[in-house]
Amino acid sequence: MSLSQKTMSRFGILLVLVYLLSCSYGRPQDNGRAQVKTNSHTRKNPGFQVGKVVTAGGAAEIFLRNLYQNHFYDDGQVKTSNSTVSEIIHSVQGNVDAACKLFCFDVKGIDPKEHIEKAEIRIKFSHIAGKTFSDDEIATFGLYDKNSGKLITKSAHRGADSNWIVFPMVETAVVQWFQSTGAIHEVQVKVVTASANNTVPKALICNATSGDSDGVFMVIYTDGRQLQEADYAPFLRSRLRRDIGMNKTSFQPSANKTDLCTRRDMYINTKQTFGSFLIAPLSFNAYNCVGKCDLNAAPASFSNHAMVRSLAAERMDGGGKVALHCCVATNFSTDMLGIMYFKRDGHVILRQYRNMVATECGCR
Repeated sequence: MSLSQKTMSRFGILLVLVYLLSCSYGRPQDNGRAQVKTNSHTRKNPGFQVGKVVTAGGAAEIFLRNLYQNHFYDDGQVKTSNSTVSEIIHSVQGNVDAACKLFCFDVKGIDPKEHIEKAEIRIKFSHIAGKTFSDDEIATFGLYDKNSGKLITKSAHRGADSNWIVFPMVETAVVQWFQSTGAIHEVQVKVVTASANNTVPKALICNATSGDSDGVFMVIYTDGRQLQEADYAPFLRSRLRRDIGMNKTSFQPSANKTDLCTRRDMYINTKQTFGSFLIAPLSFNAYNCVGKCDLNAAPASFSNHAMVRSLAAERMDGGGKVALHCCVATNFSTDMLGIMYFKRDGHVILRQYRNMVATECGCR
């Protein structure tokens, strides 16, 4: 093979690698669903702002959007320090068969290390076959495992209530789902009893057509303390792979003109920094630590270890090999930052992240 042929061959291989990497780390696919094009000027509620995102669609996303608005400000800060909202909330859109008798859920996107606090399945229905409920009547619905036929849980519903039935899931049942070999789980809903008469269980008729998942979703509340932050921050990892730099943030220096190590504003544009699959917040102030570390001018900003390194670098033989001190964040806000994002099609996550906002700076 000639030199030019070898060069062309290597160039072809390089093009293939670039293509594969772009496929692996590109934006989530729309898969035929419409994109949400909303901002602070077009949404009816200006208090909750979202940018143009690739949406999972359906009630699962809407549920988490409303939850976010109730518990978090626009910049992701929690509204009340004693908020009881779980650290991680998964909202998984379900799928419905043509007869609206089987509901399917894909839970493979949930890390088995997460400790399940509670879970629920929410299903919207229009009517029950052969039965019309008055406002004061109560019906009890049963949620059954499709494969075993066993009753998982029950839910009572009044005729005057909304058309949403909420099935509280016991922790053991959800854990079994996570530990099973299959990631797709199918359930059925039947009328167990009604106040008027105890009829033979009948299939629930919901207002969804085949493949339409608007009327069914599952919510799982978990505690993610067993997870490593870096292992469960896909919006951070994906952007690191795409080699994002500081040029994608809006940096605004503070009024303090000193050259010494200090904390300054650093407003993060989440859409530019992390990508369109991040829903909220649109921006937040993470703060940045910049400036010179001068032991003579500001010794209080130095840790003891940084002082020793500084003196060793200056006076000790071979001090040139000692790592120099630098201005870094030394403390972070105790309030966690709420971030909502898409993990995959039909799976939306709201998680609170620690150590996202710097509160103090120093030389280390």
